Amino acid sequence: MDRKPVFILSTNCQPENPNLKTKRNLKSGLTEIPIPPAIHQYNNFKSGVDLADQLRSYNAIALKQLKRWWLPLFFF
Repeated sequence: MDRKPVFILSTNCQPENPNLKTKRNLKSGLTEIPIPPAIHQYNNFKSGVDLADQLRSYNAIALKQLKRWWLPLFFF
């Protein structure tokens, strides 16, 4: 929890792993806080999905303007 609580449900990870920690810069200085394994896995593997969504947004085509609306849908 940095600023707001985060609730996550996962069947892929064990609920607690005390070895996973990260460093946060708080008012009192640099401190280590524990990270749940599900959050750690999400942060490690999210970059591929975020990059794919970002690249897809650059090439968005309005389907209503096309006569052959099914063509970009087919290639997507």
